Order: sequence, then C-alpha cells, then structure tokens
Amino acid sequence: MSFIASAHAPTDTTAAEPALQAMALWQHAEGAWALVLSGDWRDAAAVCPAPPPGLQGPVRVAFDGAGLHGWDAAPAARLWELQGELRASGASVQTRGLPDGLREVLQLATPTPQAVGATDANAAAPG
Repeated sequence: MSFIASAHAPTDTTAAEPALQAMALWQHAEGAWALVLSGDWRDAAAVCPAPPPGLQGPVRVAFDGAGLHGWDAAPAARLWELQGELRASGASVQTRGLPDGLREVLQLATPTPQAVGATDANAAAPG
C-alpha cells in the first residue's frame, strides 16, 4: 500500500539540467513503513505528507532519501517535525537512508534524553 504526495519545484529554464520533481511516497511492507523522498527539494513548495492513518503505535519507520537530488532547510525542518511526531506516537524512526548531511542535521536538532532531563530540571528549579 502506498500514499503519494508530490509538489513541483520551480524550474529554471536557463539551467543545463531540468529540475527533478520533488516527490514523497509512503510505503508499507512487512510490518514497517518507509517515507521515500526523491527529486530536488531545494526551493520546492513540496510538502512531506502526514503519516497515513494505518501508521500508529510501535512500528518501524525508515526515511529513504536515495532518490534525493537536492534539499535545503525547509524539508529538513519538516522531517525533523515528522520524526518527532512519529516517535511521540511510539514509532521507531530510522534515518540511515537519508543523505549524510540531512541525517546529520536531524541528529543535531534532536534533543538527547539527557538534554531533555536537564531542561525539565532547569524549568522546575526555583527562580
């Protein structure tokens, strides 16, 4: 079963190569889900689709960016947000399939359990 969402990146007619359409596709197989990203997500109005209704509870989710040809801060921010939503619902999220730079951005933006505990402790401390 697959769910598709796509958007078209603006095309620069002077470029040597045409822009590849930014696409996102949810796939489900053998009890696991994958969000497959492809195309050029730089300056794209593309939107990562919300998780499909069947994606609930303790399931495995993988982000697959093997088909990405470019990305910038907007898709990185949306993936970070989506990763948080999925983990909050009990899903295990794997980012190994993303390009190194995108995966590193997500790792840097994700709070560690120690940091969350420290923030909670600081918030509870009398001022």
